[in-house]
Amino acid sequence: MAISSATSSQINPKGALLGGIGFTALALLLIGGAFWFIHTIHSGYAEALQSQTPLFLEKEGYTVFYLAPLGFLGLLMIGLACMAVGIRGRPYPRSTSDKLNRVVGPLVIVGLAGMFAGSYVANKIWAETFRNHGYNECAGSFTITKKWFTTVWVDEPGLCNDEDIRQMFRDFERVPAINRFVLQQRQ
Repeated sequence: MAISSATSSQINPKGALLGGIGFTALALLLIGGAFWFIHTIHSGYAEALQSQTPLFLEKEGYTVFYLAPLGFLGLLMIGLACMAVGIRGRPYPRSTSDKLNRVVGPLVIVGLAGMFAGSYVANKIWAETFRNHGYNECAGSFTITKKWFTTVWVDEPGLCNDEDIRQMFRDFERVPAINRFVLQQRQ
């Protein structure tokens, strides 16, 4: 993924410009999407905690986006560099491309590694937050929801084994409908 300095005859300015535009657009979409996912996660959890719903789902897979923008920033820099090469019509001097590679490489590697390490840390932090608000994690969430990377949190441990709730998940009922059912049962 290195940006190398080639001779001028090897540069296709139009291809470099179009490739740079493509990389830049992709990187901006990925960065925007990552921040949108993070905002959506925080908003959903804050709403669930504030409204004190009986049951909610933690989507653990989305937390990979917490440090992903660092990797996407590396893609953005590659795209901008390619656009500059396309506009200039000639490659960067060797010293410039080496400096760019020293920045882009670690950004991409830290972003990719951070996607996994950051996800682990974020999931631990969210789990502690939910416990502090009085929620309990259901053991065997996959057997309840039939979804990977999803944890069921409940305000009463008995809800984890409630056969009616398990059946509602098997029937693909939405969580708000399940919460309405639980609240009706409590009245």
